[in-house]
Amino acid sequence: MSVVKPGIEWTQDEIDTLRSLVESGVAPSKLPTILGRSEGSIRARASRSKIPLQYLRKGWEDLMPRLIALQAKGYSYDEIAEIVQRSPHAVRGAFYRYRKKLKFKATRQASLRERVEGVLRVYIVSDEALSSATDGLLALVAEVSGVTDGAVNLKDV
Repeated sequence: MSVVKPGIEWTQDEIDTLRSLVESGVAPSKLPTILGRSEGSIRARASRSKIPLQYLRKGWEDLMPRLIALQAKGYSYDEIAEIVQRSPHAVRGAFYRYRKKLKFKATRQASLRERVEGVLRVYIVSDEALSSATDGLLALVAEVSGVTDGAVNLKDV
């Protein structure tokens, strides 16, 4: 940590610098080193000056395409975390939740397809006609419910 300035009042230039650093997305954990102030001092000054230290960051949904691209290029979780200014643990968690969500969607799609095929099998004997009818019905349900990702829940229709 840089030299801390205990008991020294904040100047307007320091407050403006704090505001610009926060607005530009500098991680709050790096502010003490840059400003030469303690974390407590920075939190207190930010609060008094109405500077939101918990600046808005892109959510994981917005970051996932970039994270996936970085992983495809061979970057490790630690390297990706450094690039997107998040912890490696948070990046690992984001990938875990993303994979879990994809698996859930795939399971839900397969389950719906099986249920539709089961109902149609009663009325249609040919497997070829069954597959065609199932695809058509699923497309219709998706269109009616406004679902674009193919994950259709019949309760929504």
